[in-house]
Amino acid sequence: MTELTNADLRDLRAHLVPQTSLDARLAIRAVDELIALRKDPRDEHHTMTELYDYRMLYNAHAARGWLAEGVAVVRSWRHSDGEPCFGGGWFIVSATLPTGQVSNHYRAEHWDLFDFVPEVDLPPAYDGHTPAVAADRLRADALRGRVKADHDLWLVDASFVVHGREQAYHWAMLGHTVERVRIDADQREAGT
Repeated sequence: MTELTNADLRDLRAHLVPQTSLDARLAIRAVDELIALRKDPRDEHHTMTELYDYRMLYNAHAARGWLAEGVAVVRSWRHSDGEPCFGGGWFIVSATLPTGQVSNHYRAEHWDLFDFVPEVDLPPAYDGHTPAVAADRLRADALRGRVKADHDLWLVDASFVVHGREQAYHWAMLGHTVERVRIDADQREAGT
């Protein structure tokens, strides 16, 4: 089966308009709804536009909190390679959390929503994170500094000074397996 493009749907609608039967009117209505749905897909409760708007607003609040914690958050009209974001009209907000880099792009019209975020000519170099990796980093950051028991999973973060150098450790225990990861202070500052 070939997928109909928006142009195909518009052509179909134009063909149906001269017809006056109930079936033709219902078909026109269905085509109009398909075109509208393609412009702004939705689930049972929200359109994609609403979800992107919520994400942007939550990210603005998160950026404000991260800055208050001393986390590096910046915004820029350019990517780290110097090219304008998506050819222009967009900007990036990048945060270097203790758990790693996360970033999102926004349309130019939303620049002032992030006016408290320092503007830089070039943001930190993109570390290749995917949306799934960024989500894992955000989840880990949300649990940072806590002890959590959840289905035999324990997470503990701690910092120590060893030989005059701060070192951070993260322990994760799932069942009987314990994983310990040491992060040097300068690695944490660099977001690696």
